[in-house]
Amino acid sequence: MEHGYLEFDVETDKGPRQFLMKWQAEKGTDYGERGKMLIDANDNLYLVENLAFLTDFEQKLFTRYIYW
Repeated sequence: MEHGYLEFDVETDKGPRQFLMKWQAEKGTDYGERGKMLIDANDNLYLVENLAFLTDFEQKLFTRYIYW
């Protein structure tokens, strides 16, 4: 995290992507029971359908900063 932004390097259904997201609760909202909708600095949406689909390491890294 740098200057209030989180940096992401992810694999999406459209291939690998890198993006910045403001570190604010409204930029990472709940999606269903176990998912999160992320909104990047350019207002693009990224859906994590279920955090359980992430590896243990990815879950720990994700919830270190997006814990709300």
